[in-house]
Amino acid sequence: TTTTTTTTPTTTTLWVSQCDALFDPSCNCSSNCVYCDNYSNSTSLCTLCGSYTALWQGACVASCQALGLQASVTPNTQFSTTCSPIPVCNGAADSSCSTICPTDCLVCQIGTTNATSPCTVCTHSQYLFGGLCYPGCNTFRGHTTQVQTNTTSGWYCA
Repeated sequence: TTTTTTTTPTTTTLWVSQCDALFDPSCNCSSNCVYCDNYSNSTSLCTLCGSYTALWQGACVASCQALGLQASVTPNTQFSTTCSPIPVCNGAADSSCSTICPTDCLVCQIGTTNATSPCTVCTHSQYLFGGLCYPGCNTFRGHTTQVQTNTTSGWYCA
């Protein structure tokens, strides 16, 4: 006699409820979160931050800049700061970067509040220092030429 057992897979439906932490102290929102989505698997993702914090990947952070991100604020709103990656211009892929990036720069950040777009990777045989590219590091007192461990990041002065 042969016995066959068939198992029916079960599916779990994940539901979400929106919660207003300002008016409902039972919300499962993270610290400094004003509104969050609470999921049935006991997780929550913040959707709006307060207390001078910014939203990044479902959580409130003290500073976008400390994470290497840029902050964007929606005008005429009290709670609306969000973090996002700083866009870059890659000269290897886009020839128009030469008009955006500093001289001898291969990759630079764009959309920053600086007057210029700081360089993050210099072209061959140039050395990165302070967001600009130089032919050598000997012009900076106490700095020597070094190679970063990631070869795609180029040379820099340290």
